[in-house]
Amino acid sequence: MKCIAKIISLCALLLCFTMAGLAQEPAAPAKGNFLADKHMANGLDCEACHNNRPKTKPVKTAQCLTCHESYEKLAVRTKGMDHNPHAGHFIDLDCTQCHHGHKASENYCDSCHKK
Repeated sequence: MKCIAKIISLCALLLCFTMAGLAQEPAAPAKGNFLADKHMANGLDCEACHNNRPKTKPVKTAQCLTCHESYEKLAVRTKGMDHNPHAGHFIDLDCTQCHHGHKASENYCDSCHKK
């Protein structure tokens, strides 16, 4: 029983630290090659993408398309890539399947198509 009480206390403490961190002004993202860094380098702040959504939630594709317009236009922008990911058979794939704001992006197509 004491073990369970300690676990609950630790979880409550962790939750308090987490909530305190969320209540504060977010720290500047680490300099990297992440999507959020690229957006910030182009003068966009967190709200430009998160649009009043909690920062812990992924950005919705509809929000991405308010600037990037459509998969068709993205396919034109990325036409020089080998195996253009925006011109594939998943034209309605959520952007977050490949793009992650605060960690490295990945190629969702590689989950089925091997090089």
